[in-house]
Amino acid sequence: MRAASRRQREVATVTMLPSCAVTSFIAHQPIERDPRDRAAAPVIASPLVTTTLTIQHRKLASQPSRIERIAFAGGGTIGRDGDIRIDDAFLGAHHAELVPEPGGLRIRDLDTTNGTFVNARRVRDDVLRAGDILMLGQERLWFSHTLATGPRFPDRAVPLLRAILDAPDDDTPRLVLADLLGELGDPRGELITCQITGAHERADELLAAHATLWAGPFTLPVHHWTFRRGFIDTIYVDDPEAAEPLLDDHPLAQLRLVHALADSV
Repeated sequence: MRAASRRQREVATVTMLPSCAVTSFIAHQPIERDPRDRAAAPVIASPLVTTTLTIQHRKLASQPSRIERIAFAGGGTIGRDGDIRIDDAFLGAHHAELVPEPGGLRIRDLDTTNGTFVNARRVRDDVLRAGDILMLGQERLWFSHTLATGPRFPDRAVPLLRAILDAPDDDTPRLVLADLLGELGDPRGELITCQITGAHERADELLAAHATLWAGPFTLPVHHWTFRRGFIDTIYVDDPEAAEPLLDDHPLAQLRLVHALADSV
């Protein structure tokens, strides 16, 4: 751990790890994103992402929610008789379909009366992004991801990566790394430069194309992440203590603790 060399960030804190702030977030609410982060929430991709589906069951307003987490692999239907079965009278037998595509995970409503909603917006056909909340009937569903892949930098970059982790507020090693990656034709170098200099439109384009590849490695489920100054800055997780090893791979300012509604009441 590099606790002594990292500055504590002043935020509304629930718990603190030695190296970064941990704040609270309720998973049933859409994530509020800075406009500059609009491409930082990558499309839920396959096969890079191993996905866990979390379902928040809330049958009656007078009853507490029940949380169910299931492994999700490949495509299939969601509904009372779907591949992912949810016992909800407001759902059709096959209410919606999840279709893995090269560009991400597509959600299709199967001509239902009650509809399919992504972040409170009714959709018929949409591509899900990390952090999206899928609402079907009375249920809320969201996804977490484990990425085995991650950035593979040349040996010459290792000292610079160590310097970035040890001094996350210093842009100098980031810009030196950007120059090195640029010489090698790696677009990650351009991302670092764009985000530091404020060329956000180009940074958005790069993140849209490469964000999932540049994320990770995640050894535990992660709900959402944002890039700042070329590296992941904030990660949304279920368990901040389990997520502590992520600090060895990312110059994090925040771990955000994701609560289901049932866990927060």
